[in-house]
Amino acid sequence: MAKLKEALTVLNVSIDRIGNARSLLTDEAIGQSGRTVTDGLMKLRDCSSNARQVATERHPENDGRSRAFQEEPSGEN
Repeated sequence: MAKLKEALTVLNVSIDRIGNARSLLTDEAIGQSGRTVTDGLMKLRDCSSNARQVATERHPENDGRSRAFQEEPSGEN
């Protein structure tokens, strides 16, 4: 009976350690995912502002806007 209690104690300790490791891994995975998403959004933001700047430099008359968003002169419909 004593050996069985000792084995159960060792098993409980092992289960607690696995649970703690799982929590740490989950927290780390969530943190890494958050950093990856943040980095992607920052790159996307930088990319779109760089694209606007390039478009403005190429076509300063329309401030980088596409033709779809430019106003048509008032007699050309």
